Amino acid sequence: MRVDILSSVDATQIWLAASVFFMLALLLITTSRSALIGGVAGVAAFVWLARRRLHREGLGWLALVAAAIAAAAASYASWNTLASRVEETLAVGLGGRREIWERTWAMASDFRLTGVGVGAYERAMSVYQRQPHVFYFNHAHNEYLQMLAEGGLTLALPAAVALLAGGWQIRRHVDADRTAIFWLRVGAASGMVAVAVQSVWETGLRIPANAVLFALLAAIALHDSARSRA
Repeated sequence: MRVDILSSVDATQIWLAASVFFMLALLLITTSRSALIGGVAGVAAFVWLARRRLHREGLGWLALVAAAIAAAAASYASWNTLASRVEETLAVGLGGRREIWERTWAMASDFRLTGVGVGAYERAMSVYQRQPHVFYFNHAHNEYLQMLAEGGLTLALPAAVALLAGGWQIRRHVDADRTAIFWLRVGAASGMVAVAVQSVWETGLRIPANAVLFALLAAIALHDSARSRA
């Protein structure tokens, strides 16, 4: 059967493909290991959430387009730099993050209930960081650990409940959605998974722009399309 590709592609799809291309190219240019791992987790989450709506033919086209975009974006990557980063990870492991996490865990253990105060991590770490040192630990390089150190169980427990409840609601909306918003919802949910995975090594959500983008993804993923179905 002959497929007329030109008639099935509109301007919106072209813009979306271009957006994916530029985002992937920038991701490879940064050579950030945590971002790459988060990106892989996001793609895996997208395929898993959309598996019931992707037929074999649709999955084939998706894989073909994704491979073409990835091949084009890969031309912007510095493979020597990326390879050295991977070799460094295999040789050193967690590296400096291990010490940061150990010092942060000591802080969190001393202030289990209330933490040292939201935003007070850097000042408190000046007491816990070993001497002598060349630079200061101003972030925990782990969003969850820093939340526990700054807010203690008073903040961590409600945050964990909100995270689990939000994940359950998103899964319920994804399963029930029969509208065109389904693909936007799955994309937003996959982006949230990517951020959640990257947050194991980084504290990127403390940057206002990233926090706003994450909030927008949450709003799209939790959008109630019941009125649209009616």
